[in-house]
Amino acid sequence: MRGSSSAAAAAAVVLAFMVCFAGARELKAWKSARLDGRAIVIHQDLKNGTSGRIVSLVTSKQKRVLLSASSLSPALLESLTTGVPISVGGSWDDITSSALSSVQGLLGLLGTSLDSLLDQLNFTPRLLVDDLTAQLPPQAAPIVEAVAQDGPLRKLLADPPPDPLLVALPLATAAVKTLVIPIGGVTSTSFGGNIVSGASACSGVAMPSLNPTMVRRTVFEEFTPDSPTVGSTFRECSMNRTLLNQDTSYVAQTVYTKCNGVSWGVPWKYSTCTFDDYNGIADEVDRILRDERNLNISQYTYKVYLMPSGPCGFVGMGMIGCDGSVFDCRIWIAGDWWGNAQVYVHELSHNLYLAHAGSYNSAGTFDEYGDWTCYMGYASASNNANRCANLPHSYQLGWSSIMQLDATSLPKGYTYTAYVASNSVFRRAGLRIMAGTWVSGQDPIYIGYRTAANGDVQLPSSLANKVHIYTSASTGNKDPKMSVLRSTLLLNDVWSLPTAGLYIKRIANFSPNQAMVAICRKWGAENATSCAAGVDNDCNFKAGVDDPACAAFP
Repeated sequence: MRGSSSAAAAAAVVLAFMVCFAGARELKAWKSARLDGRAIVIHQDLKNGTSGRIVSLVTSKQKRVLLSASSLSPALLESLTTGVPISVGGSWDDITSSALSSVQGLLGLLGTSLDSLLDQLNFTPRLLVDDLTAQLPPQAAPIVEAVAQDGPLRKLLADPPPDPLLVALPLATAAVKTLVIPIGGVTSTSFGGNIVSGASACSGVAMPSLNPTMVRRTVFEEFTPDSPTVGSTFRECSMNRTLLNQDTSYVAQTVYTKCNGVSWGVPWKYSTCTFDDYNGIADEVDRILRDERNLNISQYTYKVYLMPSGPCGFVGMGMIGCDGSVFDCRIWIAGDWWGNAQVYVHELSHNLYLAHAGSYNSAGTFDEYGDWTCYMGYASASNNANRCANLPHSYQLGWSSIMQLDATSLPKGYTYTAYVASNSVFRRAGLRIMAGTWVSGQDPIYIGYRTAANGDVQLPSSLANKVHIYTSASTGNKDPKMSVLRSTLLLNDVWSLPTAGLYIKRIANFSPNQAMVAICRKWGAENATSCAAGVDNDCNFKAGVDDPACAAFP
């Protein structure tokens, strides 16, 4: 009997060795991987004034995989949006590779699929991506609303060019259906996400900074009609076209969870702030609302998780480009910012496919938040800085229709003079110059005018009643490219783009809510023909007898 037991033990050792040896040979396939799934792209707006981008893939089995994609083209990553199908190839990081090896060795299954192995991991695996292909969303073509009227001081040639078109993009959404959830992490809770008497905040985090009534005053203008709110900003900045109100949105009673838990097999806790933590907390909050409070959370496209103050280094985070058709559209806002309406608007606008609003500082360094004319810049995190989107972003959301000039409607040697209505007051406001139709690779140029009115009532004097010039590479309503503030013009200021032979001058105010600009596309030096015709070839905004250069051609 003892000999039989020894033989059985020896056989078990040999079998285990065979399985481990074969498993190790098989595991070579798990060093690298090609995965197909859907993208989740989260933009982090950090407290130190910088930003981050977290890209993950969700497999058909609903397993999340973090993607380290620093080696990929920045242009590709900037175009990537949540929910699009992607295919990635790369190698697992050391922690994931080691864990996959351990899991397969424990399972002892030579034919174990990658999906099965990933399901056994108690953390989100990370893939170091070498290549990525994506099916980016189609971009809506501009809607031609009208042919713009001739500019008031337009120079007419014998064969005048066609009038510019008035164009707009489809409205991003008529209703921002949003569920806002104050969250507390505490040592003891009861059914329904309620706090138990005597419970304290979890280690490393504070108790909720605002109660639900205070949050409602930040979100809904029905509660705070005399101060800027999330709802009033959307309504006023969209000219009543996009609404966030109590009819379609809801602020929940505070949801309290325990200090740690497990979601989709992955642990989470409040004492750290990793991808697994804030997604796990959101999953747990969703479960409580759905299963214990019987709230139909699916009726809300956008979900805002108000995180307690603690280890998280962000002001807010939002999924980039999310319409709710594939994933819940998630936003997280840190505890110090629950009462800042602009932070909500900023992060919700990431969901609506907007990127940041940047500018170059005096040293020539680009700052992706540097455009103070827009809530997608620094203004979103500042007190008493409520304002609307700049012209490129307002156009992208379908809130503004703009006059569009291209190589045909703005030929060489031609000056077009036009009104620029305040984007704070009128929907039909601003111009776009498609300089890329005559200079390859040139981003569209936007000319906007802002006044301290409606959603821009807190616009400072340094920006109000000014003409602002921007560029943006965005190709449509679902292309999250940054806008860049290039210049702010006072009366008689000129901005030029020599590579395109383009000159823009602010010449007057037609009314308090309308500025006037002259736009000239340079042809070259003045000559007898241009002087006789009163054409401004050299774009000094003088023509004929008024141009000193024409003195040589009496």
